[in-house]
Parts: sequence; C-alpha cells; structure tokens
Amino acid sequence: MSNITSVRFAGADCDIITVTADTKVECSYQNPVCGDHLPIVVSDMGRIVNGASLEPKSISCSVTNGTFASKSQTELNVLGGDLIEINGSNFPHKLEDKNITIEFSDTQKTKCVAIETNPTRIVCKTSAFDMKQYLNPETGPAVKDDVVVPKEEKAVESEAKELATTTESETKAPAP
Repeated sequence: MSNITSVRFAGADCDIITVTADTKVECSYQNPVCGDHLPIVVSDMGRIVNGASLEPKSISCSVTNGTFASKSQTELNVLGGDLIEINGSNFPHKLEDKNITIEFSDTQKTKCVAIETNPTRIVCKTSAFDMKQYLNPETGPAVKDDVVVPKEEKAVESEAKELATTTESETKAPAP
C-alpha cells in the first residue's frame, strides 16, 4: 500500500482530510478554477492513474458584474480595443492555467481576448464588432465616427455582464 502525498483538483492544492482503503480521498481546497476537472493524485510511488469510471466534476465560474476597466469610459468602440473588467469567482489564477474564451452574444460572437486574470477578475480587450450589425438602427445602436452612441453607465454594466460569457478548457496538469 502506498501513501498519498498530494492531491490537486480544479487548479488548487488540496489539504488531505482522510484516505479510505486506497479507494477514497477526501480533501479541502480553496480558490478552485472553473471547468471540468479530475483529481491529480500522487503517492510516494508516483502519480496514481484515475479509474476509467471516474467522471470529471464541473466547477462553475460565477460572474457578478462587468464594467469598463477605465471608470470614465461609457461606450464601446465598434473597432475594438476597449478593456472590459469582469468580476466574479473561480476564474483561472494565471492566463497560462487555462484557455479563456469570452464572447459577446451578438450575431458575430465578437471576442474579448483575456489579457489579465486572477481568481476574482478577468480583464479582456474587445475585438472589432461587425459594423453591418450596427449601421441599421432596426438591429442595433447607431454609430457615429466609428463609436457606438453612448448609453447610460448602468446599461453598459448590465450589458457587459449579460453579454460576456467565459468558457475554459481543461486545466494543464502539472508534472508529478
């Protein structure tokens, strides 16, 4: 029988609470990273392979609000380049930890590329929006000098929260 030396789950080191007959490990962890995860268990003899029947456990990201990174900004530039701050929980600790995808819910699914992240905040830079969508007042806001006509600050914050979604792929596993 080997001794379990470490457990890592959802991008976080676990504090081992109990090990039962080499089949069950209970641990506690802080600051998990959202996504689908399997535990990484290491014993004094090396990494333990997960059983084929073990299903990944899903950890959700939680978004509390989204705002412009610059507090004085109240409009999106349709050409892109705006910084948006998304606040919440269970975000990747570093950009290298996960592939982060943030997109708006417009027909083009305009991207916002993550440039900074920590467990409670992501800052992303907007890509260019589809100009055709905004030139028709029936389907979107009016455009003047390549800038969307400003909305009230509360509407922008609400829209950023509703439009931004995050999806992450599997965590890169550290080498045992």
